[in-house]
Amino acid sequence: MLSYNQGVEPQEIKESILAKLFAIDLRTLAIFRIVLGILCLGYFFSILPLLDIFFTDSGVVPRELVHLRYRRVVSVNVLGGSYAFQLSLWILSVLSATLFLVGYRVLWITPVLWYLLTSFHIRCIHMPTVGDEILSITLLWCIFLPLGERISLDSLRSGVDKAKASILSFASAGLLLQIAAVFFFSALMKLGSPAWQSGHALSVVLSDETWIRPLGSALRNYEELSQWLTYSVLLIEFCAPILLFLPFFTRLFRGVGILALSGLAFGMGLCIQLGNIPFVLFALLLPFVPLSRSATVKIIRPPALTISQIIPALMIAFLIVANIQAINPSIRLIPLRLQTLARSFNAAQGWGMYANPYVGSGRVRVELRVSFDDDTSKVYAFGSSREFWEQTSSWKWTELFWDSFHGRMYLYDEISYPETERETTALLDWLSRKWFTENEFSSIEQKNVTTFSLEKTTYNFVGTASETKETVVLQTLPAPRR
Repeated sequence: MLSYNQGVEPQEIKESILAKLFAIDLRTLAIFRIVLGILCLGYFFSILPLLDIFFTDSGVVPRELVHLRYRRVVSVNVLGGSYAFQLSLWILSVLSATLFLVGYRVLWITPVLWYLLTSFHIRCIHMPTVGDEILSITLLWCIFLPLGERISLDSLRSGVDKAKASILSFASAGLLLQIAAVFFFSALMKLGSPAWQSGHALSVVLSDETWIRPLGSALRNYEELSQWLTYSVLLIEFCAPILLFLPFFTRLFRGVGILALSGLAFGMGLCIQLGNIPFVLFALLLPFVPLSRSATVKIIRPPALTISQIIPALMIAFLIVANIQAINPSIRLIPLRLQTLARSFNAAQGWGMYANPYVGSGRVRVELRVSFDDDTSKVYAFGSSREFWEQTSSWKWTELFWDSFHGRMYLYDEISYPETERETTALLDWLSRKWFTENEFSSIEQKNVTTFSLEKTTYNFVGTASETKETVVLQTLPAPRR
């Protein structure tokens, strides 16, 4: 097992440059652990109603789709396709997150929690959000940090060493650099987008009715304000990470950077439905809380390099190089095998976050059409808003996708814009099975059903006086024989 203090003789220093920039207060680290534990539990409970749909072979994402996406699948979830197997892993994951939150055997439980969380992300290739991916990578850094030395059951068992107030190591530096990189490289990727250069990016993002909130809907009516906010986002994402690492007036500038990035995260969350992203981004800023002036720093400086030091040092190098390559993919700085390995563990870098917003796609509607042999059909919308879905019928299995944030991510990214027919085929197959087993449809003669179809209608209204729409058939399957 990797250890963050094996063979270490702590040394004490006062407010050195390295301590200012890369040390983390142990109390802040403990609060960070608690918040991460809550976020992990939030993720696991959010996917509980979706286990059967997205994580079993009888759902919309059978294991064959996972193997098609990843060359090497390291997820323990792919070892079984039944609901009972996935539920057992879910229970184990919730238990691990709870132990992590209360700080019991943190050194052992952190890698277990990271692996289980990553396994769920990989198993359902369509569901993880940017917030989920950041959470997974953050836990990877936490494996090498002493998260249990304060406010934990571990500290109650072993006692608190009051002489140690903060920690400075490759892992602490790497965690802080990773957090800053999420914002800083996101800004660099946005600089190449015409929408961000012209100041219209926020208007384009807010034109997407799929994710818009009432405040965002009202904001897009003020073009000059939207343009000012677009440039403000770029300025904050670019400058605030730099403020976090200034070696002079560090405490002041770090406080300004934390406030600016926190405001950005929650401001976006008030305008757009982003799931757990605002909360994850806010949690990331906790390790930057300035040290108290009297803090004593524990420097991890073993007499010889150990694996617990070498791995974080290599991760820092990968973090920097991978993000540079993400800005310009034509520059090949990382071997393909290493990139594949990073993707296999959901540890790839590259934080676009609306770097290239879609222009003109104001609304996308996906519908299930059930056709009968008398040339009639019944349409079910993937959504619960009767105002938008026009002449459609209500069905709980289609509305389920829209009511869940992760389900909507799957519907919007993978079904509206499928890479292959396998995604739409798996969804249609699942819906047809639900159709024939639903009691509420027993009055319909099932033998008369001829086909099940997925249709997508795109509404364009940005820059036009009236809406135009285009409908395409994504996939059609014949009704299974009964």
